[in-house]
Amino acid sequence: MNASEGIANFAEIVGIVVPIAGLYLVWLGLSTWREKNIWEADNDLAKRLLFATFRLRDALNSIRNPFLSFDETALSDEEKKKRPEAKWSSYGESQAYIRRTDHYTARRSDLEALLVEAEAHWGLESRAVWEDYFVLERELFRYLHCYVSLLRSDDDGMRESYRNLLSSKREILYKTGDDEDQFDADLKSALQKIEASLRKSLGRKK
Repeated sequence: MNASEGIANFAEIVGIVVPIAGLYLVWLGLSTWREKNIWEADNDLAKRLLFATFRLRDALNSIRNPFLSFDETALSDEEKKKRPEAKWSSYGESQAYIRRTDHYTARRSDLEALLVEAEAHWGLESRAVWEDYFVLERELFRYLHCYVSLLRSDDDGMRESYRNLLSSKREILYKTGDDEDQFDADLKSALQKIEASLRKSLGRKK
C-alpha cells in the first residue's frame, strides 16, 4: 500500500467514524437533557409537596390550639336569635372548630391535588408514605365530630352518648406540647417520614 492509498483509506475511516461519533454526542446530549428535565420536575414537585405539607401541619396544629379567640367564637345577631343565651358559649365554641376545620379542608384539598400529580409522576408509593399521617387525621376528625356534636346538641340523651363516646377515646383535641401529648409525638413521627421522603427528591437531606 502506497502513501496515497493509506491516506485515502484513513479518510474513508474518518468519514465513517466522525458521523457515528457525532450521533453519539447528540444522543449523549439528549440523554443529559432528559435527565436534567426529570430532575427539575422531581425537584419542583417535591418542593411544592413539602410546602403543602408544612401548611397542612400548621392548619392541623391550629385545630388543636386550646386558645379560642373572640373572632373565632363570635356569633352573629341572627345566630343568637336562634338559640337561648345559655347555649351561646358552647355554640360559639363549636363554630370556632368548624371554622378551623374549613381552613384545614382547604389546605387538604391543595395537598390532594399534588398527591394525584405525584402518583402520576412517581407511582403509588408516593401516597403510601402518607398513610401514618392519614390514620392520625381520621382519628382527630372522628374525635372532633363527636365533640362538636356534643356542643351543638340540645338533647340530653344525645349529649350523654357523645360524652361516653369521647371518654372511650384518647384525649387528642388539645395540643399541650409536653411529653404526655402522644398524639403530637405520633404526628411529628409521621411528618418526619414524609419530609425525609420528599427531601430525597430535592437531592439533599435535612
